[in-house]
Amino acid sequence: MMGKNTLLITLAWLLLVAYFVTCSYAANTTPADRVVHPEGCRCCLFNFSKPLITCVKVCCGQNCC
Repeated sequence: MMGKNTLLITLAWLLLVAYFVTCSYAANTTPADRVVHPEGCRCCLFNFSKPLITCVKVCCGQNCC
């Protein structure tokens, strides 16, 4: 069984690696498409393939989704 100090050091290293991976990935991504829709419009179809979820189809009428 690992000691308490060894476990704490391992956890600290894993958190540090996760931080650097997240920061390096965020620096290389393009900004998300920002679209402001008028009141009453909503997204009907989402694209989950990108790092950020984007809207593919917008519906502004009633019962159009």
